[in-house]
Amino acid sequence: MGFKVVSLKGYFFDMFLSYKIERPVVKPFEADTKMAINSISDVVDKIYDFSVEIEDAKHKYLLKNKIGSMTLAGLHEIDKISLEEVIRSKLSNSYIYNLKHLHEHNTMLFNIIVEIENSERYAVRLLAALEYKPILKVLRLVTLY
Repeated sequence: MGFKVVSLKGYFFDMFLSYKIERPVVKPFEADTKMAINSISDVVDKIYDFSVEIEDAKHKYLLKNKIGSMTLAGLHEIDKISLEEVIRSKLSNSYIYNLKHLHEHNTMLFNIIVEIENSERYAVRLLAALEYKPILKVLRLVTLY
């Protein structure tokens, strides 16, 4: 019987196939996250057990250049270690998306949404781009806005 090859216009892919409803990761659906990670790496581990790493220069950059979103989320007064823990704690409450393997840099990336209730008691959503480093069991923060 074989396979039938069909093409799909890029704008239809974006409209119908690139969106997935965000939801907390629950035990029966951990395989979904593993399959997603497997699309960018042969080494698949539970990202919820990884540590989050923010370089000092990146933390200073966020406080200088992303101060608006950091303040809105109430993250402008916390130290780097606390920010790492906030992001790590949100891993199991967010769907990972925009997975990329940049072969020329041997870098694997994905995004999560970090939702935080601020002091005015409304939710602020930030995008965190993370580099997947499975050998070190580290997720390095690339950007947060």
